[in-house]
Amino acid sequence: MGSGRVQGPTLPSQSDLTLTREAAEEYRAAERDYQRKRDRKEAKARVEEMVGPKEVGRAGQLEKKAARRESDRAFREKGDEGLEVDESTLMGGGDSFREQIARRDANRKRYEEKRFGGKDERGNAVRERADAIRQKDKATMDMFMQMAKDKFG
Repeated sequence: MGSGRVQGPTLPSQSDLTLTREAAEEYRAAERDYQRKRDRKEAKARVEEMVGPKEVGRAGQLEKKAARRESDRAFREKGDEGLEVDESTLMGGGDSFREQIARRDANRKRYEEKRFGGKDERGNAVRERADAIRQKDKATMDMFMQMAKDKFG
């Protein structure tokens, strides 16, 4: 009386297995993100518990300004003790103005040679090839003119 089909549980299809695997990966990723968020919140709470709540608004700005003033004062009071610099360093290294101009011009010339130097050589090579082609064309035209003169008088 049967259709030959067995009723009952069957193995999941390939698409069902893929869907289950993807769902499990998504769940693990979401759980990992949630755990990170929770850890960050707990770390922030621990720091705030040790230090105390952070001032906000006007009080926070005043506190920040006071801290900056204090660090500036400490820097100023430290002064330049132990900082020994000779006068030539302070006044530009002792180089004369003419030497600096000569150095600048030499650098500029070296840069231009580097940038445009290869172009001159390439330009000369191109010009030589163009001249050779022109001379060849001229010789060919002279030959045709001579042939026409011989044939047509």
